Amino acid sequence: HVACQPDGKVWFSSEVNQLYLFDPQKRVTQNFSEVGNTRFDFMNISHLKFYDNSIFVSTINDGLLWFKTSEKEVKSNNFGGYGYTIHQFQAGRDSFLWLASNNGLLRFNLKTGEHITFVNEVNNPLTLIRTANIFVFVDNDNNLWVSNGIKGINYGMNNVPFNYFTIAEGGYLKLTYKEVTSLCFQNNNELWIGYEAGLIERFNLANQTKSSFESASVKAGRPNG
Repeated sequence: HVACQPDGKVWFSSEVNQLYLFDPQKRVTQNFSEVGNTRFDFMNISHLKFYDNSIFVSTINDGLLWFKTSEKEVKSNNFGGYGYTIHQFQAGRDSFLWLASNNGLLRFNLKTGEHITFVNEVNNPLTLIRTANIFVFVDNDNNLWVSNGIKGINYGMNNVPFNYFTIAEGGYLKLTYKEVTSLCFQNNNELWIGYEAGLIERFNLANQTKSSFESASVKAGRPNG
């Protein structure tokens, strides 16, 4: 996992969950695997992001942690026990973090410490397709794009009910497969989607076109949607 600071320094974690900060100008690497009484190398790190002058670390079993290198005091939150398992997170506007967890999509206000949980509600099509989610992304218009890995993509804006895209719906955003494993915005108009089957698609939101890119290693054996 990798996260970049505005000054060019790079945070990264190793396979054994060691946490490092690399300074490319000085070619120096600092080890932050142990900060105060917190041992990151005893945790299962799932995502890193540098935000608000702090490094944020999400984990599979220990919730969300963050600290400033100048202070070296680690703060943490497991969101009342509902956010121990956080797969990925993104920063929105107004000091909000959006976190994809096993127990729903969490919106965390860094200023107040308050959080709201969004889940699937039976017979309510305007909620999340699935409570457990693995990816959340915030675009430049502050729209949310949420993937649970097996049932397509949820799409919504702050205070607006969720819509969704699957292999059967969505117009030009119709998905080739339901198993979406990654999303990324290259700029304001281009959305990249990666599938478990090995296919990558680029959607141009301005002219409503789609391009597909295949991995040669999976062409012959890709499963049906």
